[in-house]
Amino acid sequence: MSSDGDDNSLDLAKKSLENHLKEYEMRKGTSKFAFNFGLAQSLNSIGADYYYLKDYEKSLDQYSKAYVMLKRLHKGDHPDLAQCLNNIGNCCIKEVESVN
Repeated sequence: MSSDGDDNSLDLAKKSLENHLKEYEMRKGTSKFAFNFGLAQSLNSIGADYYYLKDYEKSLDQYSKAYVMLKRLHKGDHPDLAQCLNNIGNCCIKEVESVN
């Protein structure tokens, strides 16, 4: 891939993050509840954006917030919780790899 393609991908990832952050603020501002599935979905999307941008610390933070929220919303085990744990694990692996 050319550097122009890399730059374009990076620009798109930054735009995605910008839009997901706006989405989160809109959902937060219009929700009656501090914890809901829409907010958890937004946090997960923001985590994915940071992951793509290789900011694993911020990604881990967002995935962890989504997990805490989903844990309060779901009673017992649920595929959403499993996916969050998978995302958190992937971030931990990437942080270790970036240190070594």
